[in-house]
Amino acid sequence: MTPFPHAFVRYDAEAIAGWPREAPRPDDDPQARVALLGPELAAGGAAEAIPSWGADTPPGSWVEIQLRARSAGRWSRFYRLAAWDSAPAGSRRTSFPSQRDDDGRVATDTLLPAAPADAIQARVLLCAAPGADMPELESLALCLTGGWELGVGGWENDVPTPNSQLLIPSYYSQYLSFPGGEGWCSPTSLAMALAYWRERTGDDRLAPFGDASCVPDLVAPMVFDPEWEGTGNWIFNTAYAASLGLTAYVTRMHSLGQVARWTEAGVPVVCSLAWQPGELDGAPGATAGHLNLIVGFEEGHVLVAEPASRDMGQILRRYRADQLYDCWQRSSGGAVYLLHPPGHPRPAPGSGDGWA
Repeated sequence: MTPFPHAFVRYDAEAIAGWPREAPRPDDDPQARVALLGPELAAGGAAEAIPSWGADTPPGSWVEIQLRARSAGRWSRFYRLAAWDSAPAGSRRTSFPSQRDDDGRVATDTLLPAAPADAIQARVLLCAAPGADMPELESLALCLTGGWELGVGGWENDVPTPNSQLLIPSYYSQYLSFPGGEGWCSPTSLAMALAYWRERTGDDRLAPFGDASCVPDLVAPMVFDPEWEGTGNWIFNTAYAASLGLTAYVTRMHSLGQVARWTEAGVPVVCSLAWQPGELDGAPGATAGHLNLIVGFEEGHVLVAEPASRDMGQILRRYRADQLYDCWQRSSGGAVYLLHPPGHPRPAPGSGDGWA
């Protein structure tokens, strides 16, 4: 099948320093101090745009991420995607209520233009309460994709070889590691990835993630979205990882071969998928939306740290590659979280591995 349009662009602090700054507008957050205006990014007919970011937010400060789309030469308004800070208490973190007009709508963490977009532009508010230090936007990424038809297989599934497996030092179950974690697949998967990077880097900021208590005590509260009323907001999960010093973002991939290039580079991949009974052999139950951690490949199977396991001895599972591929592509269009230390070797840009 012909692949849907896909582009990924990430701006670092050096690029962001050159963005125009403008005064806040009357309808902006009243505590916004300045607005950063990103470049007009050619979108190639994108049907969706997902932002990711890293920000330093001193106490009493936060950032607000906004996006707009241009279709047939006409710009939409700027839609509000998220307010974010890294405060453990008294946080302003939230997505926003439904925003829909003739030009598009926002689905929690994703901008959906009403017509294919030929350009996307980001605007970021730097906000601070009186007397607080200003926040800094350290990175911003945009994943742009076309639409896909739900229930229809996506691109060619190149099952990777050779076999490989990353060793995750701490496996966690959202059901067994802590009470009340039934909806915590995303923070549980993220916590296992953070524990992995603690083991690999020795970074003291990641030390708490070697114990299962980090999920209820740290990760779930820090990624909880009160507007969405859950912990599965993709961009809140990656923003939290970025606040811990990692490069972290949401993107989409079209094949398991792409995922394998990342795991072979030493990067476990958090995967968004869904399945019904009989669609994914060996998977627990059924789900309309789930996240787990891909850690390698073996003889036509994907090796997954499965947070929905009710047996600690069966968190590492082997799912048939063709079945997982279909469940992943049909439900989320190949959405993943990637997180790794800055400067960590990654697949070459331009190879379709989550980078433009």
